[in-house]
Amino acid sequence: MKHAQCLPLLLTVACAATTPGEVGSGAPPAYQYADVFQVRRDDAGAGDNWVGYGISGSLRVDDHLRLFGEFRSVVNDNSPGDDIDVLAAGFGYHLPLATHTDLVLDLGFLDEENEKTGDSWSSTVLQVGLHVRTRVLGPLELEAGMTHHDYAESDIDLDLGAIYHLTEQFGLAVHLTDGNRRSALRFGVRLHL
Repeated sequence: MKHAQCLPLLLTVACAATTPGEVGSGAPPAYQYADVFQVRRDDAGAGDNWVGYGISGSLRVDDHLRLFGEFRSVVNDNSPGDDIDVLAAGFGYHLPLATHTDLVLDLGFLDEENEKTGDSWSSTVLQVGLHVRTRVLGPLELEAGMTHHDYAESDIDLDLGAIYHLTEQFGLAVHLTDGNRRSALRFGVRLHL
């Protein structure tokens, strides 16, 4: 995805904005938060002008379990009336690998509603994710992994994300997803609850 070129630049700017170690360098990844984001999406063969917004969140159940949910909506700037709404929900399990690093396993469902002028369809699929989250770089949290979606033709998305924690309650986030069906780039904020 061509937007991926922005990620290293954004991370460099974020790191320069605050002195390393200034914000909770000893904090492990948190699992009680809400994200609000703007998204740009490129569907295979459908053009690259899908833009929209979304909100997602995670609620901690205990030391290892969490519940998560997400809603996002995008519209195609080239075709007014074409839009896609996605709702996802499930639960996750995180296992500490080190003091600042966790292995995260997610299991949930994703419901996608597609509307085009005079036509609409929907699909609900199982999604399974495997990610590593780390805060070894102080205020900069990194996440990398993959998510499998059980469409008729199975799809695996590669995920790469970063959150720069300006405080322990607020951070700036960027997330890149790249798969066979779609690529997406998100920019947003994270609020810790």
